[in-house]
Amino acid sequence: MTILNEFVERRRLKRFIVRDGAFAVLMPGSNKLGQILDLGKGGLSFLYIDTGQAADGSTALDIYVTGNEFYLSKIPVHVISDVRVPNKIPVNPIVMRRQGIQFGELTPEQAFSLESFMQQYATGEA
Repeated sequence: MTILNEFVERRRLKRFIVRDGAFAVLMPGSNKLGQILDLGKGGLSFLYIDTGQAADGSTALDIYVTGNEFYLSKIPVHVISDVRVPNKIPVNPIVMRRQGIQFGELTPEQAFSLESFMQQYATGEA
């Protein structure tokens, strides 16, 4: 069973692939900034470079798209998973990780913005 299949089996809500250029950063002051892989109403997953620093207890997440096309801040979150992604190039020293995030209780404005983001940047079902 692949890593992706393990994630899919636990999800209760549909996830959608997000086009390139969409990023997430854990707040406050996290070293975890990465490309969003997929997103749904209940959460998202993103890929980031493992810097070797310990978990920081982040409780919020910002979503943005390059070129100032979109920005949504301070989404309450819970980290659900954080797994190492197998390296396709064995000699590459960079370690990538995939973090699964569950959204907390969103404000009506955040829920509306998240829905708008999904409509604009989702490219298909994950």
